[in-house]
Amino acid sequence: MKITAAVVQMTSTTDKKRNLEAAVELVDRAAGMGAEITALPENWLYMRGPGDRA
Repeated sequence: MKITAAVVQMTSTTDKKRNLEAAVELVDRAAGMGAEITALPENWLYMRGPGDRA
């Protein structure tokens, strides 16, 4: 069995809505190129800003 996979590299920000829209666009693009499964970066939805507390 052959599976086509894609790996997404993106720059996440503190804007969760923007990050989600970007991820959806990139996953759609990968699917359009034949990807059956797509991996997103670990912090794809939210990257803390410099003023955020851990």
